[in-house]
Amino acid sequence: MDMKFEESFENMPEGEPFICSFSGGKDSVIALSMAAEKGEARGLLNWFDEEQDKSVFHKQNFKLIQMQAECMHLPLYTTKYTPWSNRTDLIRVYKEFAAQGIKSIIFGDIYLDDSAKMQSVLCKKAGLVPRFPLWGKNLSDLFEEIEKRNIITVISRVNTAHMSNEWLGKEYNRALFDEFERAGIDPFGERGEFHTTVVDADIFKESLYDMLKTEKNVEIDFSFHELKDNIYRLNVGR
Repeated sequence: MDMKFEESFENMPEGEPFICSFSGGKDSVIALSMAAEKGEARGLLNWFDEEQDKSVFHKQNFKLIQMQAECMHLPLYTTKYTPWSNRTDLIRVYKEFAAQGIKSIIFGDIYLDDSAKMQSVLCKKAGLVPRFPLWGKNLSDLFEEIEKRNIITVISRVNTAHMSNEWLGKEYNRALFDEFERAGIDPFGERGEFHTTVVDADIFKESLYDMLKTEKNVEIDFSFHELKDNIYRLNVGR
C-alpha cells in the first residue's frame, strides 16, 4: 500500500540519500532543513526556464539560485521538464538520480493535492520515494519551523489578483504572517498569492548577504503577475 503524504517523511530512514526539489523559497528550504536532520542531502533540483534564465515557479534570477546552492555547499541540478508538460522526460531525469543511489525526492508541498499526487506517480515510475515533510502541517507551526531554523526570507513575487505589489521586498516575518491571516490571504502563499526568496538559514554554510555584496551584478529579482488562478492543476487518476 502506498504511504499517505503525511506519512512519507515520518517513514524516512535515517541516512537516506535524497534530492530536494528546490525553488529558492521558504517552503523548499524548510523541507530541506528538516530532511537533512534525517537523511543525506545529495543535491538540489531547480525547475529552470531557459528562455528567461529564471526559475520556473518563482521567476527568480537563476544566478541567485546558484548562489543559494553554493551557500549550502550542495550541487544544483536543473530541469526544463515539468510534470504537467514533459512527464516522460522528467521520469528520465528522476531515473538518473535513482541510478546514482538517490532514494527519495523531498518536496515542499503543504496541501496542494494535485501536485503531490503527480510527483508521487512520477517518482514511483522512476523508482524513487516522494517525501513531503510539510504536508498537512498547521501553518502557524510551520512558521515556528522558520524561526527555529533561522530562515530569513523576503517576498520576491506577488499575485496582484490577490494582494498588492507593495509587499514586494518585505521580510517575511511573524508580523507579516499575522497580517496576511487577518486579510484572508493564505499566510504561506500556498495557492500562489506570493513567493519568497531565502537569504539565510541554519542550513546555509555561508552568508548569502555576504556573497551578494561581492557579486555586484547579481540581485534578488522582484516581480508580480496578475493571474487570477496561478495553481497548476494536474490530471492524475485517483
